[in-house]
Amino acid sequence: MNNFITLKLKITLVLFLCVLTTFAQQEKAGYAIIPQPVKLIPAAGNFEWTTATKLLLAENSESLAPALTELKATFALLKQGKTAANTVTLGLDPSIANEGYTLSVEKNAIVIKAATIQGVFWAVTSLKQLMGTAILRRKQVLQKSLLSAIAIPCVKIEDAPHFSWRGIHLDVSRHFFDLAYLRTMIDRMSYYKFNKFHLHLTDDQGWRIEIKKYPELTSKGAWREMNGQDSSCIALAKTNPDYAIPEKHFKMIDGKKMYGGFYTQDEMRGLIAYADSKGIEIIPEIDMPGHMMAATNLMPWLTSHGKGGQAKDFSEPLCPCKETTFEFAENVFTEIAALFPSKYIHLGADEVEKSSWKNVLECEALMKKEGLKSVDELQSYFVRRMERFFNSKGKKLIGWDEILDGGVSPTATMMYWRTWVPTAPKHAAEKGNDVIMTPGEFCYFDAQQDGGSLQKVYSFDPYKFNISESEKKFVIGVQANIWTEYIPSERRLEYMVFPRMLAMAEVAWFKGGVDWNNFENRVQKHFSLLDAMNINYRLPDLDGFTTQSVFVDKGTLHINKPLAGLTIRYTTDGTLPTLQSKIFNGDLTITKLGGI
Repeated sequence: MNNFITLKLKITLVLFLCVLTTFAQQEKAGYAIIPQPVKLIPAAGNFEWTTATKLLLAENSESLAPALTELKATFALLKQGKTAANTVTLGLDPSIANEGYTLSVEKNAIVIKAATIQGVFWAVTSLKQLMGTAILRRKQVLQKSLLSAIAIPCVKIEDAPHFSWRGIHLDVSRHFFDLAYLRTMIDRMSYYKFNKFHLHLTDDQGWRIEIKKYPELTSKGAWREMNGQDSSCIALAKTNPDYAIPEKHFKMIDGKKMYGGFYTQDEMRGLIAYADSKGIEIIPEIDMPGHMMAATNLMPWLTSHGKGGQAKDFSEPLCPCKETTFEFAENVFTEIAALFPSKYIHLGADEVEKSSWKNVLECEALMKKEGLKSVDELQSYFVRRMERFFNSKGKKLIGWDEILDGGVSPTATMMYWRTWVPTAPKHAAEKGNDVIMTPGEFCYFDAQQDGGSLQKVYSFDPYKFNISESEKKFVIGVQANIWTEYIPSERRLEYMVFPRMLAMAEVAWFKGGVDWNNFENRVQKHFSLLDAMNINYRLPDLDGFTTQSVFVDKGTLHINKPLAGLTIRYTTDGTLPTLQSKIFNGDLTITKLGGI
């Protein structure tokens, strides 16, 4: 070619993750612990864990028995082999910080100490990460190739979390996730030292928890016909099967195919117990007075105008001016308070269509009686009254940052999400409210990812919201939020959450933004662990592409593999690659428009 030609390369590539982790090829994680421990001192040698290894509780440490059970289950599939005895001892040490621990791995002994069972759980988690991929493989794989020993590198660790609240939020209303998968989520949260699982149990699209006083909330309110969000997912599933809506969440009701599901109270008790056995507290959210269409469509008398459905911007909210509203809310929360042992209940109180309360005689009368000047103060009246009821049940109220509108009591906990209201965290801290930081810019994992998403989450500093040094004590933690309007399946959920969840774990336990290269290197070693857990994580971006290439006679495409062991297949005719497409083994030479 004699002239410079701008050519958009019509090369489509796809990644296929090879089965990297056969036992013969196992890649050890070494000291790549996430979140990073506060203090880690490497040592020479390994501890060989075998069927002869003895698990012991130190004297007066009976409360640590659940962690001992966890360790026994972890190594249940080891086969008989080496017989050299060594010991693992768990013990209490009240001088260690809450949730903190010490972990000493020597050639013949492992010693774990903590002040609480939670601290021992986190020590066990660090120990599991030191073991690498072997213990994470699915049982059917392990049974074909059992190990007789697992080598654990010697090390001394002193560790404790920066924040007491290290949360993951999951919306199970928009799209439903069953109990088996919630247990899987809990396992993965525990593996990265998250301790709060915030379940968004109700919203306009579905009521997911049994309330015995109002059985219709689940018999009817847990099921719906397909909506616009479902239609979007179905359209996207044509090219990405992760968007397919699982058939297991459909059933025929009165001749109609309905989507949904719910948890009985007995099922939820089992989940709560399972979470507790992993060091995790489940916090329930029943979102009101807004986001209540699943209830108001069945009980329109709960609204100001006697109708459910959509209002101006959001759905018709509960009416805070009727005693029947509070009777309903208190009946619901009486059962929720009895069911969930957490000291917290989340009221929601976000995105409320407060215009629905204007020009309503009952509301005008209540506002006059209580000296309320606006509908914002009317919402505050509802929140404060519910908080008093929560307190009577021994619970603390959490609400989204809208609870600040119209005034808030100093005993409520605020969850900050609206980045367009940057003054909210400081305003809450000035009033003495505890604050959980969940700003959408960093913490909304339903937002689409790109090549910079992981580093973006890692850079999150919860104090960079005009919080003064003296106000930092009111920031009790951070949380990642997963809203599921467009996350209909488990695979799509995993793709959106991982590996961003690892960065949030680092921010919550250690600190974000300290050393990106160090963190990135540890994440690289964790990809094999995610593989072993069968997690559908987002792969790192391929490096080497340009949107346009300029050449005279030919051009060369060079791609750096982001992970060792990846197989890259490609086509040059604009079609999507398949498992039968050519393998990209080296530089690709382009000699003509539209191809090679």
